[in-house]
Amino acid sequence: MRLRCQQYQMNTLTKPGYYLLILFGLLTVPTILYIFYRFSLPFLNFFSLSVSIYVATPLIVFLIVTFYLDIKFKTKFKRYSILAVVLFICCLLLFPIVKNFIVKDTEIKGQKLVNAIHSYKELNGFWPQSLNDPYFISYSKTAIVRRPFYYKLDKNVNGDTSVILYFYSFDGLKVRLRINSTEFKSKKIIWN
Repeated sequence: MRLRCQQYQMNTLTKPGYYLLILFGLLTVPTILYIFYRFSLPFLNFFSLSVSIYVATPLIVFLIVTFYLDIKFKTKFKRYSILAVVLFICCLLLFPIVKNFIVKDTEIKGQKLVNAIHSYKELNGFWPQSLNDPYFISYSKTAIVRRPFYYKLDKNVNGDTSVILYFYSFDGLKVRLRINSTEFKSKKIIWN
């Protein structure tokens, strides 16, 4: 009885049906997207093709190995690898949309925070010491997922102190914006 159960489980894995393939697909897509997201999120750069190679190489090796295993042991592992390649191609098409959404969301949060910092200056006559001030409690201080905005007072030039709002993207680039009261205009900010 126990041997039959083990054979059934092994057949389920080596000759997957639709339900197992759907489950595999549901786990593969977020994994591939996360890998793209983790390796290719320079804030102002375009999607890097080299990242696709890092993800595609193991998939191609997986495809070759599964075809070999199917021939040698009469399994149906190639269904997994073919599905993984199809999902990889879907993720290639989907990732730029997801990345664009993340970048735009960060720009919107940054713009709101910059406007709030300027409003604070107009209201109180001086720049806030930090973003921990109760005035900013209702504002999001996170740029990208798990990447906070940092704020610091900068140098005093001609009687005007400037402030810097910055954050680090996943690839370690420092994205910053310098603000002072004479140059600030309520328009779309450009991060550098």
